[in-house]
Amino acid sequence: MNLEEQHAMDELRSENTSLRARMAELEERLDAIRGATSNESVTRMFRLVKEKKDQLETVLEENERLLTEKSRQNAIIDEMREKVDRLSHLGNFYKQVYEEIPSALICLDLSGRVLLSNVVADGLFGDKSPLRGQSLGEFELKGAKVDLRAVFNSAVAAHTGGKERPAPQRLSVGSHKYVLETRLLTGQERLLGILLILTPLPA
Repeated sequence: MNLEEQHAMDELRSENTSLRARMAELEERLDAIRGATSNESVTRMFRLVKEKKDQLETVLEENERLLTEKSRQNAIIDEMREKVDRLSHLGNFYKQVYEEIPSALICLDLSGRVLLSNVVADGLFGDKSPLRGQSLGEFELKGAKVDLRAVFNSAVAAHTGGKERPAPQRLSVGSHKYVLETRLLTGQERLLGILLILTPLPA
């Protein structure tokens, strides 16, 4: 809740309190007048004011209820905004870490489509354009003899068929050497995807 909304709600609460005080004061004065005289018109006026006071009290109570509900909703909204901000900062942190890792990282869904890749992977497997959205078979590690689809299928089978995960493979790309590994991405005991990791080896 911003300061302007808080100020408006505080003013409404203050007005409610002021109205209650004024009505109580008026009722007290009329009660004193009624006790000092038996004039029927004063009695009728007192009853009318009492009715109006009861009606006003009902309205004020409803206002208080709405203000309380509004405060509760604003507190929930503020908490949600804070969580979104924290998630956004955390997401940016992980994205920065993901991009700065020297290994090539390719996250694939269960169909073999790239959900996410870092700049290292984009440079190794393509022309530095993002691999995201492409499927296995649409890109390759030039100069290396490796069947990425077979590696992917073996990793999936390791989860669904209870087999061992594919062993790391050593690859040569020109004068550079790498190790290709896989990781299972799981959630609530379900396989969500496969992560391919290509780590450069010291020369």
